[in-house]
Amino acid sequence: MIVICLTFKKTCATKQNITVDKLIGSNTGIKCKLPLFGQTCLEALLDIEYIKAVGGGIPLTNIYVKDFSLLNWAMEIDALDDKDLPMVHSLSYGNDERQQTSAAFMDSVNAQFMKLGARGVSLLAASGDQGVWGRSGVYGSGRFNPDFPAGSPYITAVGGTDFVYRFALPSTSASVFAHMLAPVRLALLAFVASATAFHATLPRVDAHEASSALRGMRSEHSTFVLSEHTQVSMRKFQSTRFVQPGHVVPCLSVANIEVSSQHRRQGHARRALRTLRQAASDNQSILIVENVVSVYMHALVHELDARALPGCRPGARGCNYWLPLQPEENVEDYGVLKA
Repeated sequence: MIVICLTFKKTCATKQNITVDKLIGSNTGIKCKLPLFGQTCLEALLDIEYIKAVGGGIPLTNIYVKDFSLLNWAMEIDALDDKDLPMVHSLSYGNDERQQTSAAFMDSVNAQFMKLGARGVSLLAASGDQGVWGRSGVYGSGRFNPDFPAGSPYITAVGGTDFVYRFALPSTSASVFAHMLAPVRLALLAFVASATAFHATLPRVDAHEASSALRGMRSEHSTFVLSEHTQVSMRKFQSTRFVQPGHVVPCLSVANIEVSSQHRRQGHARRALRTLRQAASDNQSILIVENVVSVYMHALVHELDARALPGCRPGARGCNYWLPLQPEENVEDYGVLKA
């Protein structure tokens, strides 16, 4: 491993030494030198080399989990004390959703991802290597195969571009034509390796079905695809604020709205919030949009007549808003006796 890292440093002329500052878990070094077994070390070495090349002097922790389990890996991270917990994690492997053990397994992994997110941890995962067909291939279904964990709504998927073709400057009319085609070929190749999509296992909910979907939430957290291009993460809880003792206000809170990148700024988030506001009211609940950060979202909730909750300044980073269905409504109107 040391020899390989030194070779990388020399070949790529990096100023930073390619070293691991802290190791959690242990791997037998001899495995990396054995035929076949040594292949298991290559991806980890690739991660180490490029993370240090980009991160420079930022301390690097390598977490080794023997059983190749996403769930155990996430639990291992969550078990770390705050003082030992790295705030950014990179994961370069995954499989198709259809290759996972079960939907319940992915739900368990997502729950761990949410817990890490609540601790301020950022998780980066490779978007895949086989394009939109995934590792499973076409198999006659004609459906794309999203990657996991890259398709999880609780992490950041990172894609790449594989520039296979190389062209010299054109010198003849024929080579000029070939040179003109190069960007087209490169554009196609950009989509060959990188992959992922929304969770294929998440329920698809039409706008007119939103009320029943929210009513049917069986856990405190739920994520579903509200329309073809919009994915929402919700949580439900009961608040004892703003009401008399012995009463609660049922709340449905929007934790995240994700619109596919090519369809942003087309009104999808606005339509989603309007739909959810009506659906929340249908369920005798108030709709909260929590932890608003972007200027665009602040402007959007203001356009929808949102009210900043007490303790929040409208427009401030991280402000929480309530979206009343009617201007004359008050939070107290939704208070019910505590069960």
